[in-house]
Parts: sequence; structure tokens; C-alpha cells
Amino acid sequence: MGNNTFLYKEINFTKNGKKSFKIRKNCYSQLITSLKHSLRVFEEEKNTYKQTKNTRKMIIFQISILKNEELLLKIEQDIKDNIKKFENINDENERKKILKDFQNSKSSLSKKIPLEMVELELEQSKNAGTILHNLVYKHKVKNLKSHDKRTLKTLENFISLKNKMIELKQKTRKYNNQILVKEVLLKIPEMQELDLKKEEWNIIIKNFKDEYFKNYDLYCSCIHVDEGTENKSHVHLFLSSYNNEKNDFDINKNTFNYINNKYSLNLDFNKKEDHEKFMKQYQEDFYTFFNRQLKELNKKRTYKNLTII
Repeated sequence: MGNNTFLYKEINFTKNGKKSFKIRKNCYSQLITSLKHSLRVFEEEKNTYKQTKNTRKMIIFQISILKNEELLLKIEQDIKDNIKKFENINDENERKKILKDFQNSKSSLSKKIPLEMVELELEQSKNAGTILHNLVYKHKVKNLKSHDKRTLKTLENFISLKNKMIELKQKTRKYNNQILVKEVLLKIPEMQELDLKKEEWNIIIKNFKDEYFKNYDLYCSCIHVDEGTENKSHVHLFLSSYNNEKNDFDINKNTFNYINNKYSLNLDFNKKEDHEKFMKQYQEDFYTFFNRQLKELNKKRTYKNLTII
């Protein structure tokens, strides 16, 4: 990890990630890779551990690896479950049924009415009766009556299913670009004359989660004390970005609003320049929080001139 001067670093993982110079970063597959690294479930990391630990500790470690692999599967399943709740669809079969019903409705309607005319009228009205009236008297569609109940019902069904499809696509598109998991790295820089024990890290982790992310599940926290040539411990936290109260993947917006309201900054989440102000205040707030934790743990050292990245 190197002798970096950061205390706090975060990575926001989305389904598709972001493309930069033809390289896709922070996508779902990289989230799984980061989880595997943090949970020590890579085969090469198991082998490295075998070479450095005695037999008794190795048995304990193998049990831990098994539990971590199970945890990884649970995290993946939880993300899928949250997506379903977010989309208000409880079953993948229901999603497929909506798509199939829409295709059938579309096919049935196209036998009576040109679909391009229906789409044109839908831009003006969502009422099936109004659309049917315009198709008969405005577009002069042959063999079509404005009071044909069967045609009206077919049209109503098509409009209803089309709206469901639009809503589903909007939510899916939002989900594709939405943060699914936030990884937070808390690291004691090498230049600091301070280190924390596992028990102390656990206290800070709990308080950190309660302070900034109380409505979000903490999937796991991994305390590393054995990485490379470093003498300092560090922590990987994996937070679900799904807000349990609001049924939305809104972790960044929620943190933004928390800091904004706490300091009465009157910032706008949609303005880039306000995000810079937010980050500056968030950094100061985090250092205040972290120093308070150190004080409560009877640690003398405090942090100055470090950056959040």
C-alpha cells in the first residue's frame, strides 16, 4: 500500500463502473476482487499464509477462509435482494412476466392499429379512450371504431404494461449507474507515531458507522496487520449503499445532506462546486470525529494535514 499520507480513502462501486482511457474502473467485478482480497479468499493469499504460519494457526485460518467465502456469497445475494426491493420486484420471474406480457400485448395491438400511430398519440395523452378516438377520427385508421370495447381494453392493457416497462427501465438504468457498495479504507500513515489494536479499531469502526452511515448495512470490516512490509494496521470497510429507511441507493447523497445540515452550509447536491465545499467540510468533520475517538481511547497523537481521497 505504500507510505501514503491518507487516513481515509473511499471507493464507490457501481454495476458497470466508469470508463477511463478504455479501462473500466470501480465496476461490480472489481468490487468482488476487492472483497476477496480483504477477506483473504484468494488462493495465492492462502498459500502465502501457509508458508508463514504454524499448523495450529493454519487450521484456524482455514476455518476462517470457509466462513469468509460464505460471507462473500451472502454479500452478493444481499446486493441482489436490495436491487429487487429498489425495483419493487420480488421475483425474477415477475420481471420476465412483465416483459413477456408487454410483448404479447404489443403484438396483439399491432394487428389492429399501427404502433407508430399509437406511440405518436401517447406523446399527447395517456388516456386509452382519447387515443382511440384520435386514431379513428384524426388518423382515419380503417376498420377501427371509437367505442369498440375489446380494442379499448387491448389499448388500455398495452399502455399499462408500457408504463411498467418504462418504470422498470428507468430503475434499471439508475441502478446501473448507482453506487452499490462503498469501500472505506482507514489507514494509519507510516509517518504517524501511532498504531491501533484490533479491539480499538473495532470501537472506532462501530462509532464511525453509527456517525455517518447509520441507515446502511456494514457488510464486513477487515482489519489487516500482515500486509507487505508495513508496520501499521489498516481497515477495509464494505458498506451497502442501500438506505434501509428510504429504499434507495443514496449513500453519497445522504452523507452530503448530513454534513450540509449539520453545518447549515446551504449546498446543492447537483452543483459540482458545492461538492468541493462538502468534501472540505467532511474532511474536517472526520478528523474531529477521529481525534475524538483517539482521545476516548487515551491516545495522545492527533491527525493534521492529511487528506481524504
